[in-house]
Amino acid sequence: MPTRAKGEVLHEYIVTGRKLPTEKEPVTPIYKMQIFASNTVIAKSRFWYFISMLRRLKKANGEILECKEIFEKNKGSVKNYGVWLKYDSRTGHHNMYREYRDVSVAGAVTQAYRDMGARHRAGADRIHILKVQPIKAADAKRVHVKAFHDSKLRFPLPHRVAKRRGAAAHFSRYFISFVRVSPISAMAAIPDGDYERGKKVFKQRCLQCHVADSKATKTGPTLHGIIGRVSGTVEGFDYSAANKAKGVTWTKETLFEYLENPKKYIPGTKMVFAGLKKAGERADLIKYMEVESSKPCA
Repeated sequence: MPTRAKGEVLHEYIVTGRKLPTEKEPVTPIYKMQIFASNTVIAKSRFWYFISMLRRLKKANGEILECKEIFEKNKGSVKNYGVWLKYDSRTGHHNMYREYRDVSVAGAVTQAYRDMGARHRAGADRIHILKVQPIKAADAKRVHVKAFHDSKLRFPLPHRVAKRRGAAAHFSRYFISFVRVSPISAMAAIPDGDYERGKKVFKQRCLQCHVADSKATKTGPTLHGIIGRVSGTVEGFDYSAANKAKGVTWTKETLFEYLENPKKYIPGTKMVFAGLKKAGERADLIKYMEVESSKPCA
């Protein structure tokens, strides 16, 4: 179910699944569905919700083949989007067409969910998005969308900021000093980590997919020797294209930034780890991996 009140923009996913093959039915049909959700976990859950209603296929008898996030190719311009949806209310079943202006499909759908909740008191779990597609300006039907198609549209400037002499020079000096100081400030911001606390964090958040004391690979690549290693270079592990293309060298500073939000640091990564928001936990985890990497492999 999409996020309601957190202010997050939904993401667009293509989820592919099928019924598990059996001896009586060795070849089963594959279903592909466009899902809008906050993360991959919710996207998979919504897939099973809709597929159980449409094809009577339950999660216990099926499997997810792929869950891929779709990114907008051009976010540099605002586009018109038409959204076809249906929802259930207290009085019955309703079909509806809405129009929104946004820079991405996911942003338009996010507006649709919020709009339906505000105007029609429709719960997110009762809304089913049927189709979303860009529409031309000539095909727009809603007045609030067509109002932005006027080439002579102007917005008033109720408050003007007077320019003062030397402002540009002052800004240039500030910008140059900021660029020079920023890397030093980032390094100084990393606190000293604790090995034992980092070991607990690793067991709780990382051990399910990674190891740090050997070169073995599990769901994720080994983290032994990660300090000083280039991303996407562990032999035998199938990295995502985004991870290979990043080409970042893992240092304490880059790991500290990456662990806060992996998906933001490497958009398109396969890793489902949400990150560690607390700076102390990240510092402890980095300390643990640094110590384990210095030991010989088990």
